[in-house]
Amino acid sequence: RSEVSRFASLVMNRLYDNFHHILDTFDHRRLTPEVLERFARAVSDKGGVLPDTWGFLDGTVHPIARPDRHQRQVYNGHKRVHALKFQALMTPDGIISHLTGPWVGRRHDSRMLSESGLYPELELYARGTDGRPMRLYGDPAYSLSTFIISPYKGARVTEDQALFNRNMSKSVNA
Repeated sequence: RSEVSRFASLVMNRLYDNFHHILDTFDHRRLTPEVLERFARAVSDKGGVLPDTWGFLDGTVHPIARPDRHQRQVYNGHKRVHALKFQALMTPDGIISHLTGPWVGRRHDSRMLSESGLYPELELYARGTDGRPMRLYGDPAYSLSTFIISPYKGARVTEDQALFNRNMSKSVNA
């Protein structure tokens, strides 16, 4: 068992060392302004109400076995499991265009965004052909900014805000 574990770790480390840059940096050669605009049209065609929204950002929780030590670091109180978290940016073509992690299970989505280095890359590269900001849609854990939009929060949303949330939810799940 220990030999298999060491071999698996060696292979994973080698893969990470050689290829992590493919997923944890913004691929501005593939995600050109023209491609971002095409993705935004695809999102809009699926019922999205934001014409400049080209991708979806979310943190995901992957449960793990309870560790012997440092349990509090990996405990995710929201899901009530010990876990590792990852943050992924998905584009309408089904490709994960940015992936960071693993993060400890208690790490908040907004902090993962801050520490991932994705936002400065969005500021540099997430623009349309005319220079306008192109946005990602994230869950309510992400705060509103120039490049990230999220649903309206709270118990007192107006009917228009609730309609916006429903339409964006449809485009995410389409």
